[in-house]
Amino acid sequence: MIRNGTKFGQKAIALAASAALAAGGLVATTSTATAARGDLTTYPVGNGSSPVDIVTGPDGVMWTANEGANSISRVTTNGQITSFPVPGTGPNSLTFGPDGAVWFTYSGTAAVGRMDTNGSAQNYPTGVANGQGSDIAVGYDNNLWFTMPAAQLIGRISTRGNVTRYSGVGAAQSITRGPVRSGQMYFSSGTGGLGAIATTGTRNTVATPGVRSTGPVHNAGGTIWFGMTDTQGQLKLGKLTNGTVAQFSIPQLTSIDQITAGGAGTIYVTDSASNRVVHITDAGAVAAVFNSGANTNAATLGADANVWVAAGAANSPGEVRRIDSGAVPEVTNNGPFTTPTQGLSVGATVLANKGAWRNEPSSYSYQWQNCTSRSASTCSDIPGATNASYVVAATDVGKYLRVGVTASNSNGPSSPEFSPYASTDGATGANAAGLSKVASIGGEYTMQLRAPAKQKRKQRKFYTVTFSAQDTDGTVTFEFRRGSRTQTKTVTISDDEASYRWKPPRRWRKGYTTVTATFQPVAGSELTSAVVGSRVRIR
Repeated sequence: MIRNGTKFGQKAIALAASAALAAGGLVATTSTATAARGDLTTYPVGNGSSPVDIVTGPDGVMWTANEGANSISRVTTNGQITSFPVPGTGPNSLTFGPDGAVWFTYSGTAAVGRMDTNGSAQNYPTGVANGQGSDIAVGYDNNLWFTMPAAQLIGRISTRGNVTRYSGVGAAQSITRGPVRSGQMYFSSGTGGLGAIATTGTRNTVATPGVRSTGPVHNAGGTIWFGMTDTQGQLKLGKLTNGTVAQFSIPQLTSIDQITAGGAGTIYVTDSASNRVVHITDAGAVAAVFNSGANTNAATLGADANVWVAAGAANSPGEVRRIDSGAVPEVTNNGPFTTPTQGLSVGATVLANKGAWRNEPSSYSYQWQNCTSRSASTCSDIPGATNASYVVAATDVGKYLRVGVTASNSNGPSSPEFSPYASTDGATGANAAGLSKVASIGGEYTMQLRAPAKQKRKQRKFYTVTFSAQDTDGTVTFEFRRGSRTQTKTVTISDDEASYRWKPPRRWRKGYTTVTATFQPVAGSELTSAVVGSRVRIR
């Protein structure tokens, strides 16, 4: 981010704050009932408030620096804005410190500010008369690093307010963490190359070949992105990875005023000259271009996966705007699951846990399925089973159950995410307790597995499935599983019996091997598919 005189000047914008921006002043607004990709919804901050920066906090709440109103606002994803005054002139750049507080710089006061999330603020002087700040970021040393372009200094401030100043950095403007484990801060000062400063204060320059000058710089997931002008004077987007600079010509960009992380290696670039926010992929391609309205100053990706914009100028309405990105909820690494997961009998209740999702889902829906094997292709929806719990039916015996969870937000529903398979009586689960040697195949008829308790490697033994129904037609697939290694054999049923003589290979691991036998009746049969299983100890 660049928060210096190029747009707003180092002057103090001493406009009177509106009544809504008094201490704890609340602006409650309503958002659109429905949303489509690119829709723009505005939330007023106050006329002349000039929100110039916006960041998303660890808890998903956003904060804006209102340079014209000398305030900072707390913004929720439902559009509720609460503003708090600051003890200085022109708050202009924000970040969250390791202490959980909002730290910020001023364009008109030679100090760094700190605000608790309850709105209480205090200042720490920079120690130089022209030490107004332009940008601020957290370092690997858990201190706050900030630029003072007018004083040609970079400052470091601890969470206790102790300030250290470093010269020899030119008119440093934008600052960010360097690559992971570099221990450095990267900064731009309008010249070729990126500046770097270590936590020890050592300064150096990171070479950026073919670059005449650099602009805003931002670390997005360990990759350093920066605005740049090449040696031919063309505006480009730069990407620094492992010491190599890639340059991207983006025709949709006429200015690069701010860069912020967009998730999954992407970034959002604020283009104030064209009043737009451009979504750029990790490969430098344009994913989307969003109209952000007049006087666009900065953007952030909200916890709801929409783009939120700080906008306004001295003589215009100050606003926070939400751009609907079209992003629907996404499941995290902790997906849906069920309890219990094995040995389910008729009448047992299975509970669905929706798992963890991002992008602020507002509702969830459920659909239970039963499956003849642990393969999605064998699963079908259970009619009417759309609650967060399910009671096992007789038709489920010998099968597997799973639940699909769909999450929805203002942009629409996700694709369903499915839980792991839960085994009913007669189907194999993840553990031995879920195995059964007898399973129902419809009505009063059953299938039964006869398997040895133990077996030597390179020794052949019979594994046999018998059926109580007469003239049973179909196949049985035997599966032998030990860790990630499996062997399968499909056998045609003859005289109501299917048998396979298995010989464990010489390199088959010793210990317990899971054996399952899956029955698949012929088309048109009144019998139903089922699974039986057991364990055999391989010696």
